[in-house]
Amino acid sequence: MQDQYLYGADLLVAPVIEQGVEARHVILPGEGPWRHCWTGEDFAGGIHDIPAPVGMPPVFYRPDSAFAPLFGEMAEVLNR
Repeated sequence: MQDQYLYGADLLVAPVIEQGVEARHVILPGEGPWRHCWTGEDFAGGIHDIPAPVGMPPVFYRPDSAFAPLFGEMAEVLNR
C-alpha cells in the first residue's frame, strides 16, 4: 500500500486522494487492535473497508500506545 502511512509505530493515516470517494481500503498492520480516531471503534489487523467522508479520513492509533490519550482527543477537535 503506497498511499497510507505510519507516524511512528502507533498512528496510521490513510488519506483519500480521489475525488468523490466515500470509503477506502485500509491495511492495519500487526496482530494487535487499532482504534479508529473518529468513531472509537477497534479493528483487528488486516484489510478493512473504512468509511471516509469529507473531513474524516481514515486515521487509526494503537489503543495501548503511550500517546493513546492524545490520539483519542482528535475526535473532539472535529466536533468543535
